[in-house]
Order: sequence, then C-alpha cells, then structure tokens
Amino acid sequence: MGTPNFATRNASKIYAVFMNTREEILDDNDEPTGKFIDGPEEWEVDDRKDYFRDELVHKDFYCVDNDAWDNNRSYPGQNLKTWWANKTFADVQIEISLTAKVISGYYEGASLDWEVELFMDNCSYDAIDVTDFVDHCNHNKGVAIFTYPKVDKWIETTKQKMIDEMEKIFETFSEVKLQTIAVASNGEAFYKTVN
Repeated sequence: MGTPNFATRNASKIYAVFMNTREEILDDNDEPTGKFIDGPEEWEVDDRKDYFRDELVHKDFYCVDNDAWDNNRSYPGQNLKTWWANKTFADVQIEISLTAKVISGYYEGASLDWEVELFMDNCSYDAIDVTDFVDHCNHNKGVAIFTYPKVDKWIETTKQKMIDEMEKIFETFSEVKLQTIAVASNGEAFYKTVN
C-alpha cells in the first residue's frame, strides 16, 4: 500500500524542499572516490530552517518566530514563523495569523505550507460571520450589522495578501514546485513539475 509523499494542506502548489541529493565524496586531490553521501544532512536541514525563519519577514505584518511541532504521525510539521495582522472595527479586535510550516514528506524531503487562523477579541474562529461579530460588538445591533461588511472585506483582502506574500517567499525557497496530478487506488501519488 502506497501513500502520497507530500501532505500540502493549504498552499497553492507543493513547494518541495530538503529533497534527497547524492554527492560523490572527493579525496584530498579533489578526485572522485566512488563513494557517495546521500543528503541532506541533519545540520543542513536545521540551517535551512533557520534561514527560512530569518527570511520570512514582511514589513506590513508583525512577525514572530514559532518552532512548535504539530505531531502529525505520518506527516510531522514544524512551524517556522507566524505573521499577524489586526484591526479594530467598532470595539471588536480582529486578528489574522498566518503560520509558515515545513511538513515532512512521507518518504523523502518536505514541503512548505501555511495555516491561517482568525481571532476576534482573542477567541479563535474558523470563519467570522455576522452573527459572531454582532455577539462580540458592544455597540447596538444596527451599528454591528452595518460594520460587518467592512470586517468581512478586510479579512478576505488582508488574508489573501498575506497568503500571496508568503507563497512568493516560498517560491524562492523551493527546490522544485509540484502539483499532484493523480492518486492511485493504492494511495501512490503522481506529481508534475509546475512554475
């Protein structure tokens, strides 16, 4: 029974990193020895993750290092950095967090992905609808209902801007960009290279 190598949950494509490489060992005279090292080595992975964290900064968002693990048994992932944007509407604080993650491949390599969370007055939401906003707003119901379309527009435009900017950075990190074209009945996945 096979399984797909990459478990990208949200990114528009698979931004593959840490793919296996095979380098021939050279002797003191820079001559090939016929022996090979399969990589990347653990220290290379750690260095690249630190580099990703350093590069994942954006002038428009508050950025925080975040190295928590998600403990997914088959595809463990580690957070790299979280971007925050917030705005107050009426008297309600709306926050968007976008977390960059590196998710281990099942067989080899890893992929870069992101996860978005919405918060209203420090409470987490999958989506913020008009009823939720009215419940949190201390102004009268009419003001809250009138204000909600602005809230919804800000969430959608800001969230999309954050995602686009993060994926732009992923483009520069990625060793190869892939798209799943098929998954066989036994679970094995087939990929194609994309731009």
